[in-house]
Amino acid sequence: MMKQEESKPVYYCIPNRTLKLDDCDSVSFFEFPTHIEATARTYTRHFKTKAEIQRELNYWKRQPYALMGAKGKEIAEKIIALEKELQGRKQTHRPRKKTATTRSTNATSLARSKKRLVHLLYNNFAVPFALHITLTYGKKKYLYSAVCKDFSSFRKRLCYRFPKLAFIAIYEPHEDSSWHIHLILKNCKGVKRKLLESLWQKGRVNLKTFNVAKAPYFCKSSRLDTYPAGARLYTKSRNVIPPIEQKTDIQSFKRKVAEMDCISQEGKSLVVEENGQRRIVNNLLFEKYSKGNDKKKQD
Repeated sequence: MMKQEESKPVYYCIPNRTLKLDDCDSVSFFEFPTHIEATARTYTRHFKTKAEIQRELNYWKRQPYALMGAKGKEIAEKIIALEKELQGRKQTHRPRKKTATTRSTNATSLARSKKRLVHLLYNNFAVPFALHITLTYGKKKYLYSAVCKDFSSFRKRLCYRFPKLAFIAIYEPHEDSSWHIHLILKNCKGVKRKLLESLWQKGRVNLKTFNVAKAPYFCKSSRLDTYPAGARLYTKSRNVIPPIEQKTDIQSFKRKVAEMDCISQEGKSLVVEENGQRRIVNNLLFEKYSKGNDKKKQD
């Protein structure tokens, strides 16, 4: 009889509406000028790391199992099993075949890119004089590489006028697959629409004040098939700094957000299905706390 092949583990999330912060073991968070985004976890790891296997193996090897009769045989079997497990955990990297044709193919990578973009906007452009500029084409362009080249030329001319400029440029397609560019700026006091149009030289420029609360607007998913595989959703200047993820225990985090309002909360459970069995391997609680900057300004 042929042995039945083991099925590959399948991971997915389900809602967990009863999860609370006190049920979690650790929390990581990003702190922005306007709010805090936190992810609390109750991680139940279903495997041992290579370091943990090695430590356990070293422990049993130190035991005098040769002089312990039946118990010595049991220890020897443990050592053999741990050595086999450690040998099996050595990674062999197979060359990946690049089959993707658009950015929408790899959903995980895309989600990371969108989250990183929103965090960059929150961390750098929550300032009073940030600007939102839209660069459009008089004669439509449909080639992504040509749009990147046009923006590169525009960026050099703009940075020459404003040396301390900080920006994020988001490439976005229209419904007909032609392109335009959203540009978020700061440190460019005195910039005017007429100046921008003279530097852009490709069409009309729209200029307005940037509202950091609108940051998620730039992560649209409806036209992702237009982006070529490996294409960047955005580009940024070097002085746009990513936020630092901080980690702490639950009690310390509760003291930090004690005077803040929790404006959103969502609990999820990470489930793995393997060989017909299903188990929860982690619980995640996503929370967002407002710093109340707007209220302080009104007062």
